[in-house]
Amino acid sequence: ESPCIASQLGGAMAELSEPFVGTIDRFGMSAMLATPIGRHLLDRMQQDPRVCAEAFNAALLDIRQARRARRLVARPLALDPVVELPLWETGPEGRRTVRADEPLNPERLRPKALLATALVRLAGCDGFIHGLGGAVYDEAMERWIERWLGETWATALAPRFTATATLRLPLPVSENPVEFDAVDLRRRMHDPVPATDGRNPSPQKRALLEEIDAAPRNSSQRIDAFNALQAWLEDGRRTQAGELEHLAEQVVDNHRAARSNAIATARDWAFPLHTHQSITEFVANPIRAAFAAQITPSSVK
Repeated sequence: ESPCIASQLGGAMAELSEPFVGTIDRFGMSAMLATPIGRHLLDRMQQDPRVCAEAFNAALLDIRQARRARRLVARPLALDPVVELPLWETGPEGRRTVRADEPLNPERLRPKALLATALVRLAGCDGFIHGLGGAVYDEAMERWIERWLGETWATALAPRFTATATLRLPLPVSENPVEFDAVDLRRRMHDPVPATDGRNPSPQKRALLEEIDAAPRNSSQRIDAFNALQAWLEDGRRTQAGELEHLAEQVVDNHRAARSNAIATARDWAFPLHTHQSITEFVANPIRAAFAAQITPSSVK
């Protein structure tokens, strides 16, 4: 029996991936805080929580600037009025960020993402494999550890590797979806005569707009010019009704095709949905080959 849903999911994923990677030893991330390395880091946080939090926030900012990203890869820790720590505390109402003025009980604490991978790479593995997103998080973690604990700790982190592959499900893709969209349809509804470039008003509409603009404000001439424009639009919509209806159908078809293509071209489906052959050929074998290339007779002692 598993103590929680996360453990159940982890067990299921481990069982499904066993044909590709063998037996996976699993442990809960919360247990890492009760280990000697976990307790040591908790002690360091308590000794000077502000140094820990400021180094954490600075590392996030470093990555944002280095990658010219619009936002940080994680939420920064609050520094005032009370310093926050990179920890969750679980309770009946869910989880919340732990503050530095609270007692740190490892049994009730959970590490946040950057602290979790730091614990594993310091004491739980010989190498850590990420996808593209996780690699960015861990780059921030490395900078945080170096800023907070120093270069010796940063160099003690197990090496990380990035593994990524574009593997899609065998779903149909619309090769030539209609490009006409809702904006184009709205433009045609308000200008039944298509303009040369499809963006600016047609000559007929431009002339009617100029008549409105030339008439004095609040004058009967301006009202008449406006009514003439509306009558022209209504007449155009009647005479172009068949085409406008066809264009509306194209908008619906295009929207449906775009949504379908987004599903068909997604590369983040859970691996159990792919065939054994696909995973072996496009994922497992290339990864094995990549690691084998790093192992030479001279590097084996």
